Amino acid sequence: MIRRMSALAAVIVCGLWAPASAQEGYAGASFLSTSTEIDTSVASFNPGSDSWKVFVGYNVNKFFGFEATYYDMGDLEDTSGNATLEASIEVFDVSFRGILPLGEVLQLTAKLGYSSVDVESTSTGTLLTVTADGSTWEILYGVGAEVKMGKRVGIRADWDKWDVEGSLDAWSIGAYIRF
Repeated sequence: MIRRMSALAAVIVCGLWAPASAQEGYAGASFLSTSTEIDTSVASFNPGSDSWKVFVGYNVNKFFGFEATYYDMGDLEDTSGNATLEASIEVFDVSFRGILPLGEVLQLTAKLGYSSVDVESTSTGTLLTVTADGSTWEILYGVGAEVKMGKRVGIRADWDKWDVEGSLDAWSIGAYIRF
């Protein structure tokens, strides 16, 4: 819980740090649908979860920007045969964003970044229980689309993928405010 609150505070502080007069900073939140593939010593699992993310960013120009995002991927659970998995995943990343404007309202985005992925998991089989806590740094990439709903508000849809052992990816839809 302390890590979650610290990461959320860092995202908010980064968003407030950007100069308000530039109007190229933004902050927002999204609903998140996560899918994973986790192989343990007990079995192979494919849990998914619905959760949330918050993000702040700054567009250097209309083609390039930076973004920091905190993902709470929720509590993931899955059963495979006689084995069960319970996991909790949190991610904090910093990424570069490429932006391709398609007119005044629509733009496509791509991002490449570096993420801290924190996993807490317990897998239980017939005779074996394995608990694991770990943190790793991984490459993140993704694509998205944004629709501007006026001068300050927009909506966006994103797909993000992490280069982890197994797989970890997330679809999200949310809104942002420019400042």
